[in-house]
Amino acid sequence: MQSVTLLLSLLAVATEAAPQFGGLGGGSGGSSGGGLGGLLGGGGGGGLGGLLGNLLGGLLGGSGGFASLGEPSTGGSGPYPANFSTDPGLPKHTIYLPNEIPADLKLPVLVWGNGGCMADGTGFQGALTEWASHGFLVIANGSPGGSGQTTSDMLLQSIEFVTQNAGNGKYANIDASRIAAAGQSCGGLEAYDVAPDPRVSAIGIFNSGEFTDSASQQTIAQLQQPVFYFLGGPDDIAYENGERDFQNLPSNIPSWKGNLPVGHMSTFMDKDAGKVGVAGGNWLKWLLKGDQEAAQWFTSGSAQQAGWDVEEKNLQSIQVTPI
Repeated sequence: MQSVTLLLSLLAVATEAAPQFGGLGGGSGGSSGGGLGGLLGGGGGGGLGGLLGNLLGGLLGGSGGFASLGEPSTGGSGPYPANFSTDPGLPKHTIYLPNEIPADLKLPVLVWGNGGCMADGTGFQGALTEWASHGFLVIANGSPGGSGQTTSDMLLQSIEFVTQNAGNGKYANIDASRIAAAGQSCGGLEAYDVAPDPRVSAIGIFNSGEFTDSASQQTIAQLQQPVFYFLGGPDDIAYENGERDFQNLPSNIPSWKGNLPVGHMSTFMDKDAGKVGVAGGNWLKWLLKGDQEAAQWFTSGSAQQAGWDVEEKNLQSIQVTPI
């Protein structure tokens, strides 16, 4: 817990100091180095971004990457216990799949950007294993235990890998027509970066958002697919960012925003990622599988009963063929 407190302090200090290092604007920073991506080192290792990246790496990972957040993975709470592996065809990524895949089970896809744009694909192992256990292929930026920083191009590499390999070998059950992009903090900005790709059918923003209104407007203009925000309340350093992005979304874009008052790291440290694990799982099951029970979690008051403060726009327009 002391590590998390120090992490948040470092992020807050960096946020306040950033104007002295060229500001926080510049659009979504996953690939360009501007915005939060640049601040946290997503676009390179120099300046404040490199300094903060090294601090975070030493704090949380020893070798430069995140230590795995939360309890050791139990395989997830879903019906298909999952684990992670790597594939030589997709270096510098970590792949989460159910251990055993029934022949008739179709697996939609989540591509994931880590908090801090850190290149440790097991940094959010608890959440990613949890989601995979509900019947998804999840690909995280970074090797298991890796170091350094990532870019949004790595999410595009994951999407291309899925497109090329779906239907073959261990990926025989992958449904490449159902792909979501998401990420936490800096990784959320990486997800924004790939939203213009027509293969991405849903966007998930966890504890993230653009730093300026101009950057927000530029990003929002590129969004066509449903966008769901999972924020940590006023104590989340990205709270105002995510709030502004949601408010800037036009009313015709299906969107949902939930605030759980737990701060910037949400419940990612809890077993199976706790409440954010449940929320993210329901988002994936609805938007990628057409699961109506999962849809009702967002539309019938279940999210509020679980402690989320909710706003939504045009959710009734979401139509997903069940699989």
